[in-house]
Amino acid sequence: MWQKTKGLAYEYARRGARLALVARRDDRLREVADKAHELGSPEAFVIRADVAKVEDCKRIVDESVNHFGQRKYPSKEWFLGCNYLPIMPNNSFKL
Repeated sequence: MWQKTKGLAYEYARRGARLALVARRDDRLREVADKAHELGSPEAFVIRADVAKVEDCKRIVDESVNHFGQRKYPSKEWFLGCNYLPIMPNNSFKL
């Protein structure tokens, strides 16, 4: 799963996306964030969390929205492992 998720982050980085990266280990987060910057991402915001914990999933969403100001275009992989899916106004995406 980790390799697939890293690959997805790198593909979005190549397209110039601003990223919110989540993992339990800081070393992995820093590695992916550094590579994302090299590939063209203007920003890679890192959040140390465990997506198996509902409270961490809530925190991931809250910190991401607070950092970026809104949530746009989440990928299906963004929600993998989270048991928490917030209801937000104007969600125009499908999972």
